[in-house]
Formats: sequence, C-alpha cells, structure tokens
Amino acid sequence: MCERLVKPLTLGVGASLARCLEVAGATTTDGTRAPLVGWPDLFVSHARSYRFSLLYEALGGILRKDDTPGGERHEEMGRAYNHATFVWLDIFSQHQHMALHRIVRWPSVFLHTIRLIGCAVVVMSPWSSPLPARRAWLLWEMLCAIQGHAQLIFFMPPSERRSILATMSSGATGSISSTLAAVNSRAATCFTQADQLMIHQMIGDLFEHGSGHDYIDVQVTERLRD
Repeated sequence: MCERLVKPLTLGVGASLARCLEVAGATTTDGTRAPLVGWPDLFVSHARSYRFSLLYEALGGILRKDDTPGGERHEEMGRAYNHATFVWLDIFSQHQHMALHRIVRWPSVFLHTIRLIGCAVVVMSPWSSPLPARRAWLLWEMLCAIQGHAQLIFFMPPSERRSILATMSSGATGSISSTLAAVNSRAATCFTQADQLMIHQMIGDLFEHGSGHDYIDVQVTERLRD
C-alpha cells in the first residue's frame, strides 16, 4: 500500500497523504460529505510487513460500533463516540518521503503524538508469535503509550481471535502462556540497521544502568496478560 499507492501519490508534494486530503477538503462520497481527515481518536500501531488486507480487517473490528442509548458505543474500546472515528496510521499520517532524509527525530514525534491522542491500539498478529513483540519500532510505540499515560490496547484481527479461541477451547493454554511471556526487547529488530540502533539506544537511555529494556519487557508483558 505504501510503496504502490501512498508514495507515488505524494511524490514531490512535500506532505503526508492525510495532509494532502485535508488541504484538498476531501470528503466522503456517501452523501454526508463528512471530512476524510480529522483529529485522531486512536493511534494504530502495526507491522509494515502485515498484508494490508489484515490491517483492514483489524481496523474494521476496532471501529465497529453498535447503537446504544445515549449515542454510539465503541464496541472494542469501551469509549463513547458521537462522531466519525479517526485513526492515526503511519503510512497515511507521516510524510513518507521525509523519512529518507532523516531530518526528523521520529521516536520523539511518536512519544508526543501518542501522548496527545491518548490511546494506542496495537494490532497483534499472528497470536502465536505476534510481530509487535519482535519489532523495535512497535515496542517503542508501546513504551510511548506507557510513558505518556495513554490507553494501550492490544487488538487481534477477527480471524486471529477465532484461532486463539479454538486453541483455548482445545485446552492447549500452554502455548498462549508462552506467547505472553515472549517479550524480549533486546532482540527486537527493525527494517534498517540505523533505525534498530537508534531505537535500542533510546530505550537503553531511559533509565540509569541501561535498564530500559528490562522495564519495557515487564510493562508490555503485564499489559498483554491483562
């Protein structure tokens, strides 16, 4: 999606796709003419290697609502919305070509962004070995939510939830327990070596004696078990 659509559309523009749509005054085509861009309610943390169809499936589950007295209830989050729900998704919200020049300190940007939004949703897949537990950028985003006192929610796409429920029904809970204890931030990787070094340094510098990795392992594991 990013390489085939977003980057070609924004080449030479100097802005993110979301910013382009905002400036153009882009609206929905369903007759309501609601704006396509607004202040985000949720920061969505996901692995770039996910198929976009999987991410789309996850977003559909996250944003599904049902009618309740007093307005719409956000089914997955337990948060009430009386308006369209906007999500912060990196491929649309970040200027993708700027990353090539490394003129922005992205870790700090994510920390402030997640703190301002107040809610980060981590797309967990596959449940048996979730990629977010092995990706330095995604662990950093989880840490940003924890440090920024934002709500941190782990969400499985519907297909993954059906799979884990089937495993629980079969009584094979040992594999689930092993998965929940498998966070090892020191072994987390990035697509580029430069990013990997930067993120690990940021995590290591959080506390004295280089205990940032231990801290994030404990914090993320506790939240996964909740």
